Amino acid sequence: MEKTSGVEDKSAPFHPLSGRDNTGAHNSVTFLNCIADCNRHDLSRFTPFHMAGHSVGWMRTDTLPLLRRYDDVFDFASGIVSLAEHFEDCTSRSEALMKVARDLDAKDGVLPPWRDELYPVFADPTHPDFTPNGTALPLAHIIRSAVLFFGLPAWGVHLNGYVEDKNGIKVWLARRGPSCFDFPGKLDNVVAGGQPVGLSIDDNLAKEAQEEASIEASLIAQASPEGSISCTVETPFGLSVGTTFVYDLKLPSGFTPRSLDGEVSEFLLLSTNEVMEMAATTAKTLYFKPNSALVILDFLLRHGLLDRTPDRANIAAALGREA
Repeated sequence: MEKTSGVEDKSAPFHPLSGRDNTGAHNSVTFLNCIADCNRHDLSRFTPFHMAGHSVGWMRTDTLPLLRRYDDVFDFASGIVSLAEHFEDCTSRSEALMKVARDLDAKDGVLPPWRDELYPVFADPTHPDFTPNGTALPLAHIIRSAVLFFGLPAWGVHLNGYVEDKNGIKVWLARRGPSCFDFPGKLDNVVAGGQPVGLSIDDNLAKEAQEEASIEASLIAQASPEGSISCTVETPFGLSVGTTFVYDLKLPSGFTPRSLDGEVSEFLLLSTNEVMEMAATTAKTLYFKPNSALVILDFLLRHGLLDRTPDRANIAAALGREA
């Protein structure tokens, strides 16, 4: 294991693991548990949220009383919450949602810490359009901090950065800084960020790679897109419906990531055996930010490192990958 510090690390120290063999045979069930924990939710506790005639999200039913004071913004009928029909375009819908979000944040404290990023709300979230001249225009833009409250789909980009030599593959991981709102001190992919309005996926990856790990544009341009991974899980703030666009990048052996935005406390270069062990036990010990553990499992799967795992086909299916 190699380690490089970005800022002072105040989180719990990393403890090397047992160094078991890398067949993955002893980890099959725990790999599946890790995936299951990222998809635990009960929609019976949620109410559908509609916009412009489309089902776009899920709201915790016990939070609906907070919205009834906004009778000019929301309609309540037939067990559904709908944004009022008189909001007829993206601009008016976005303004209405922003007003409600600011009010909920100030009066009720039911939103996570405010983050000034706008996320899109698409009529068909299975086919989001982040191309520079996209034709699938969003129904609305919503502040990132309100996405969970309304149970809206959100997207992000994650990068697996790795090096390879005669001894095999090693993976660069980032430890989240102590000031991060969610999962401070936990391990993350070397680059990870949300997908906001106004950037293509590739441009967002390039921006995040520069800010989080000092990976220059010429190097990140060599990253290969590897599809996406989705998960849906209940959180204290609402339903998280997330899709991660996954990239792999083979880094030069002499490259060392360096954080520019202060969100990473340190970077670790780990053997795949260490990474495999941590991914297998993260459901219990939470080494990783949970959705980042899925990206790591996917990397191990695609690079043949789980080929001897008895439940490989089930793991692939749970990740939405070909067996």
